[in-house]
Amino acid sequence: MNDVVIRKMELSDCEQVYALECACFGVGGWQLTDYQETINMDSHICYVAEQAGEIVGFALVIVMVDTADLINIAVAKDHRGLGISKLLMEQLDMEAKRLSLVNVTLEVRASNLVAISLYEKYGFVKISVRKQYYSNPTEDADIMQKQYNIL
Repeated sequence: MNDVVIRKMELSDCEQVYALECACFGVGGWQLTDYQETINMDSHICYVAEQAGEIVGFALVIVMVDTADLINIAVAKDHRGLGISKLLMEQLDMEAKRLSLVNVTLEVRASNLVAISLYEKYGFVKISVRKQYYSNPTEDADIMQKQYNIL
């Protein structure tokens, strides 16, 4: 993990990020053009985890004034369990504090216990459920939130 670099996404990373999303979640979410457009949007913050020139993970947040939504976090299957999601979550946490965010929310499949455990480890708590939010298969989404103490 020492050779993994967390950095802001660049336009040249978009194809690898999109391919990673498709590999992790299937086709149907964000499109390549969506990622390409985020580069120039102040409200969209995307970090990539890079190892030996390959994008092995990414996290995307959309900021709205003093709150944010964690839209996606993904790690390549052959790089899971190595602490890459931890590095990405820590980077996002630092960014949230730097931006003086009040809270960050996310949605996660109710059956995705690995992701839920990761989010709980970083202070997210379940605040509600969106019934039948996901398709293929149809499933509820747990809505989770992390609050920050702004002094």
